[in-house]
Amino acid sequence: MVDRILEAAARIFVEQGYHETTTNHVAEAAGVSVGSLYQYFPNKDALLVGLAERHVAEAVVGLGAVAGELRAAAPGVEATCRAFVTAAVAVNQPDQLHHILWTAPRTAALQETLHELDRLLMEEVSWHLQRFGHPADLAPLRAALLVTSVSAVIHEHPQGDVRDEELVRFCVAYVNNR
Repeated sequence: MVDRILEAAARIFVEQGYHETTTNHVAEAAGVSVGSLYQYFPNKDALLVGLAERHVAEAVVGLGAVAGELRAAAPGVEATCRAFVTAAVAVNQPDQLHHILWTAPRTAALQETLHELDRLLMEEVSWHLQRFGHPADLAPLRAALLVTSVSAVIHEHPQGDVRDEELVRFCVAYVNNR
């Protein structure tokens, strides 16, 4: 039932936008009573948190697979940067729901959920920076700069091969500048 409610919520948020969406609309689209919806999601912000948690869980799986492959293969700087940028772009494909997750009013729970993925990525990037010779005491800060910059560009600029290549170039240049 939770999956059905979240699928309906995603569809309704996209169709009607954050402000026009109500829990009544979502319950109707999911084919459940509002009371049943409230058992799992007390309000529409909780629906957004649920959607964000699902997005983060999917991203963790996708990015985790890439991270595991990179640790096992230990490729050079460019291949590592390209793999991370490609994976980050893939999990953040611009669609209206993704836009709503990033632009809707953010509760503390939603904010925390969206930052969880960044924290995980920063830890992984920090590990690779150290693998490439960056000092252990600076690697976390440098990882934060890389992850935050890539995330900002992905979320604020139109998708395209030029943007993606520029992100790879940026990351390679930064990583190579120890």
